[in-house]
Amino acid sequence: MTRRRVVVTGMGVVAPNGIGLEDFDAALAFYHDALGLEQLADWSSKDGRVVLLQAGRATLELFDEAQAAMVDAIEVGRRVSGPVRLALEVESSDAKARALVAAGGRAVAPPITTPWMMNEAATIG
Repeated sequence: MTRRRVVVTGMGVVAPNGIGLEDFDAALAFYHDALGLEQLADWSSKDGRVVLLQAGRATLELFDEAQAAMVDAIEVGRRVSGPVRLALEVESSDAKARALVAAGGRAVAPPITTPWMMNEAATIG
């Protein structure tokens, strides 16, 4: 059985841990509205903004440079991944990728079925 997921690479709308977002509202719209992550809490205050979003069950993929290049070659046809890659299982990878592009992401490849039996659509956030 083929599983479906959308891959967000580049992570332009989310910053690495410890670095603030330049456009908090755009990032929230991208992950909450377009990607569909449920808001669990809003701990914002006069001192700053923070929203907790539920991303479901998650895994962390650790790639060395050679593996990252190989995965990008299969999924996209060229090297595009940044230091952070978010892959979420979704009902329709094609529909979710279109929603992410409409919210400001950039499509980097059409949906494909990978050798590891994932139907994937890649976007840059």
